[in-house]
Amino acid sequence: MKKLTKAGLWVCLMGLPMQSVLAGPYYGFNVGGNSTTVEKDITYNDTRTFLSDKYSGLRLQLLFGYNFGSSILNSHAGEEGMGSDEYGDFEEIHADKDRPLDDLFFAVEADINYNTGDASSSISPWYLTSSASVTEQVKYGGDIFLLAKYRPIPSATFFVGPGVTQGYFNIYSSGDTAGNLGVTGDFDATLTGWTLKAGVEVFSTNSLNMVLTYQYTNYNSITWSGIEPLTGDSVSAKYMPVVNSITIGVNMT
Repeated sequence: MKKLTKAGLWVCLMGLPMQSVLAGPYYGFNVGGNSTTVEKDITYNDTRTFLSDKYSGLRLQLLFGYNFGSSILNSHAGEEGMGSDEYGDFEEIHADKDRPLDDLFFAVEADINYNTGDASSSISPWYLTSSASVTEQVKYGGDIFLLAKYRPIPSATFFVGPGVTQGYFNIYSSGDTAGNLGVTGDFDATLTGWTLKAGVEVFSTNSLNMVLTYQYTNYNSITWSGIEPLTGDSVSAKYMPVVNSITIGVNMT
């Protein structure tokens, strides 16, 4: 039996199989935090005001994806190490400089998101003895991504990609009036937009990966109009939520 090379020993110590990771489905669960900003463009009593309401909370995420193609961990291409022959004995593998590792592959992924927290703002008093108060939140939604994945080493895969998103957005005034903080009443809408995620998967076992993810989501704006109940003046408000989140979790195949 030939001497085990440094590269072959490193692969053995990593506990990784010397074979391809085939294309196929995966699923996972992430938990972390979200930081949400609701940009508001309000026209009230012929006066235009720009406000930003911010809040943070918990983010829960379920994901389902499919990897296309294969990413080679070590298949006699581009590296030296130890392999086994047909009798199970170790033999030395020499690098083939003309066959680079297939480290770049792609995935389609669908996510389901649930967010806690809300943005609350108030002015007291606002009109005579009445207070103005509003609450806004992006509660839940879903995304579809096209991800590019790159595996520079057998134990880690980096990923990044754009996607489309849909989220449930709700606002309401908890008192008699929203004043010049927005429209008065209880409104909700399903918003669409675009999103981007990036992160890294660290392989724990052949079927279980630890994942760290950052995601940015920009929803399209929604405009609601109404009559201010206390003053009788018209008010129009345009809302555009933006969500940043960082999560950790696991992927399984």
